[in-house]
Amino acid sequence: KSLFDQVIDQIPPSSLSALKCKDAPWRVTLEGEGATDVGGPGRDLFTEVSSEICMPHNHLFILTPRSVFDNSIEEYIPDPRCVKSERFIYVGAFVALAFVTRLQQPYRFADLIWSYLAGKKVTLNQIYTIDPSFKTLITSLKNGVVPSDDMKFTVKNIFGDEVELIPNGNSINVLTTNISQRKSELEKYINLAIHFRVNEFNSQLKKMKEGFSIF
Repeated sequence: KSLFDQVIDQIPPSSLSALKCKDAPWRVTLEGEGATDVGGPGRDLFTEVSSEICMPHNHLFILTPRSVFDNSIEEYIPDPRCVKSERFIYVGAFVALAFVTRLQQPYRFADLIWSYLAGKKVTLNQIYTIDPSFKTLITSLKNGVVPSDDMKFTVKNIFGDEVELIPNGNSINVLTTNISQRKSELEKYINLAIHFRVNEFNSQLKKMKEGFSIF
C-alpha cells in the first residue's frame, strides 16, 4: 500500500485533529536505531505522504486537460471516478496540516481547489481555464455556431467521455425541427452543460473541505 493509504488505515477521521502541532504531525520511531525523533524523520514522512497524493497510483487526482496538452503546466484536479470519496477528507487535512506545521508542500492543485477551500464556489471561468476546449464549445454555441446539426444532449466530462445531460440525451437532438424552438433548446443545452461541468467535482471538493476544516 502507498504511504497515504497506510496513514488512512491507522488514523480514523475522528482522530485527525490529534495531528495538529507546531512541528510535525507525528513522531517517528526508527526501529533498531535507538535514536529519538526530534522532528526530522517526522517531517520527512509528512513530505513523503504529501508528495504521493497526486500520484496516479492513488487514483485521487488527474492532470487538467490544459496540462495534458501543455507540458509546461502541471496542475491537478480531483478524479470524479474515485469511489472512495472519504479519502479526500485526508487530502484536505494534509493540506491544512501543511499550513499549521509550516511544512510547505508542492501541492500542484488547480486554482479552483484553493478557491473552494477558501469558501468560494467553483466558477465557469475556472472551468474554462482548466479546459479551454469547453470554453470554445460554449462560446461558439452562445454565438449561434453549432458544431453539428445532429448535436445531442450530451457533453464531454473532464476525461473527454460523453455524458448525457437529460434522460436519453444521447438520442435527442438539440436542434429540433421546429425553428421557433431552436433558440430555447440551445439555451437549455448551454445551461445544462455549464451546470454539469461546474459541479463535476462537488463530491470530492466537499470531502476535501471537510478535512481542511478540521484544523
